[in-house]
Amino acid sequence: MDTVLLRLRGEPPQTAVFAGWSARLPETDTPLISVHHPHGQTAKIARGRVSHYWNCADVVYCGANAEIVAIHYFGVSCVDGLTSGGSSGAGAFRADTGELVGVLTGGLSSCAAPTNSDDFGWFGWVCWETGAGVGCE
Repeated sequence: MDTVLLRLRGEPPQTAVFAGWSARLPETDTPLISVHHPHGQTAKIARGRVSHYWNCADVVYCGANAEIVAIHYFGVSCVDGLTSGGSSGAGAFRADTGELVGVLTGGLSSCAAPTNSDDFGWFGWVCWETGAGVGCE
């Protein structure tokens, strides 16, 4: 999963803006917003809704037989805008709270297939399952 957690060792610049985050799994149909920079281009925005879950270590080899205790990824069906190649690692933010809940890992949406979903790694899995969970609440 394309994720990094950083601990600041000093004061951030005064112009820094921080996003909230949540390790709670977003329910199906939760509206999400993703801001991404495909291949370093100008920021793009995609809006969608959680459509399904994946329960595997690698979404490429995953089946749709998710169990809530093993979920690693969630799929998002686009409503407005699409993610583009080169956008991996873009955040998925809840539209209602602005909290980060996942990061873009892959997917099949495109201009030719806009109804295909994109796959986001669940931020809660990063916090707890990979051992980076100190303070992830």
